[in-house]
Order: sequence, then C-alpha cells, then structure tokens
Amino acid sequence: MEHTGEYGYALALFFDENGVTYSMVSGADIKGANPSKKGKNDKQDAAMIARHAHEKRDSLTPSRLNIRPLYELRCLLNERRMYVRQRAQWKAQRSEKRLFSTKRRDARVKKAIKTLSATIRDIEEEILSVIAENKDILRNFELLMSIPGIGLINAVNFIVATANFTAFNSARRYASHICVAPFAVVSGTSINKGTHTSKVGRHDLKTELRATVLAVLKADPEMRKYFDRRRTEGKHFNVVANNIMFKLICRVFAVIRRGTAFVETHKYLHKTA
Repeated sequence: MEHTGEYGYALALFFDENGVTYSMVSGADIKGANPSKKGKNDKQDAAMIARHAHEKRDSLTPSRLNIRPLYELRCLLNERRMYVRQRAQWKAQRSEKRLFSTKRRDARVKKAIKTLSATIRDIEEEILSVIAENKDILRNFELLMSIPGIGLINAVNFIVATANFTAFNSARRYASHICVAPFAVVSGTSINKGTHTSKVGRHDLKTELRATVLAVLKADPEMRKYFDRRRTEGKHFNVVANNIMFKLICRVFAVIRRGTAFVETHKYLHKTA
C-alpha cells in the first residue's frame, strides 16, 4: 500500500489490529518506477500500486509499525510545532513593536507567550508518557538520548520518521530523506553544478536537527575538533554543519543497530606527553 499520510495511518492501524499482513511503500518509490504515466485517477493509481507490488514481491518486506503510538507521537509533534511557531510570532511582535507598545498590550503579549510555553511543556510531558507506555519505542528513545546533542524532539523525530527504525535500514538513506545527503549535478561536459543537498525531502526534520549543531559543538570535543579543522581549511559553515548532521545520523543508526548506549570514547583516551 502507498504511504498516504492520515489515510495511510488509519488503514495501517486497521491492519495491525486485525492481523493483516501489509507493506507500506513511499509514493515517490511507486511513481519513480512509473515515470511515463500520463493522467491520474483512482483506477490508474490502484493499477500502478498493484503492478509495483507484483514486480517487487520478492524484495518487499511486511511492515511492523505498531502504528498507534507512532501516530500519537506524530500528532503531538505537529501540534507542538504549531504552538512553537505561534510563540515565535508573539516574541517577534513584542521585540519589533516595543517602542510603540502600551503597558496593556505588553501584558497581553507576555500572557500569550506564557500560555503557549505552558502548553508546549504539557505536550512534551504527554510525549514522554506515550513513549513510556511502549517498550520498543522507550528502548530506542533511551539509546538516542545517550548521544550528545540529541534531545527530546529530535529523538522523537527519528523514531516517528523511521517508524521506530523499521522504514530505513541505513543512515545514508535517512540522510537523503531529510535533505542532508549531497548529490552531484553533472551531465557530459557542459553541465557541472557541483555537489549540493537536494531540496526534495523533509526539510522540517533537517531544520530541527540543524538546531542541535551548536549544542553538539559545546558538548562533544571530537565534533568541536572536527568543526575547527574543517573551518580552518576554508569550508563554509553550512557545509561543515551539514557534515556534523550526517555524523549525528550515523551515530543514531549505530546505537540502534548495536543496541547499546553511545560511548564518548574521548573520555577514555590517554593523554600523551
């Protein structure tokens, strides 16, 4: 079945609760295998999905999403993002118009910011309660939280976006999914636009992961050393930040694959004279 967001989650929940075997596939994968299709209607789409399932029957794997807690976490994350955006707007209003603000208006803005902050904290507490109720999700969440720089939101983003690490089997595939992996644009001798990250993917996840870069540089001496070295070599900040995000993704998939918490090896290195 094609991953169709809200409707797809509802159907997957029905399948999970009734013991139906299914495989959820990205719409981009299905359409990519049928690039020359013209027109669009439900009959054509159903035939295309059926044909894709038949052709890939040997490589498709059954989905085991445990969809209810993942969908609850997804909804909570989306709700939190909405309130975070609203709070940022109120903070900008207060900052930009402080010269012309009245005491009553300033009091209302402060109250709105305080209310939104309390709501965001309440959502985060509910996220933790949902995680605590599922052993598989809780185990992976605790592993992710052991990585310097990975906080609550990014840990839950990883869990939801990867369907608790069942939808992606490698760090590189996930990096491509959130627009961190670079791709070359070269054709013959006339086109050479260099290597850049793609604009097709989950930019929202990349934005939230990028927010951890400065925290990682403060918390991890190895990352700080790498950052300073690459900047000294003349690399642009954005390029180095993107590399650090990919290193974080690799660490995330490594601890999940290994099943043990992240080890800060620099703490065990002997200092040389």
